Amino acid sequence: SGKPRCLGSPMRLLLYLATHLSDDHAACLTCWPAMLAHAPLLRTADVLVYAGGPAAAVPAARLSWQSIVNALPNRNATIFFSVFNPGYQDGAKYAMHVALTSGWFDAYEWVVRINPDVMVFDESRLTLAMAGLFGPSPGRYEGVFASCRRNKPCYGRGCEHG
Repeated sequence: SGKPRCLGSPMRLLLYLATHLSDDHAACLTCWPAMLAHAPLLRTADVLVYAGGPAAAVPAARLSWQSIVNALPNRNATIFFSVFNPGYQDGAKYAMHVALTSGWFDAYEWVVRINPDVMVFDESRLTLAMAGLFGPSPGRYEGVFASCRRNKPCYGRGCEHG
């Protein structure tokens, strides 16, 4: 929603992650509890992980991923498994298609679509933007998009690339 709100008021927020169930994504997601310890807004969000790929048919993989999601500090963290994944960018688009057509976002004011290998080191700008208090047109946000604009990832706070 683009309406300004008080920073102290509760916000219906969903962190929506999509993964192809890679070992790299699993390893990164195990770092999320430590990251979320420093992100009070994101820590209060619901979490939904769309897990699409052939590994979703493997009971041991499902159990491992469920365990990783259960370790998140968020009160409501859920994983949805699907063996179908059209691959790469199409797989990410398909995860959004499933969520939108299934109404998974309907109860939320904000949805943060993020990959398991993306870390949020400072949520302050995101928090202010969602509250309608940041940027060139405060109070008028319908979406917040960010990119580091690099071919390499940023490691640590204060990325100066985007």
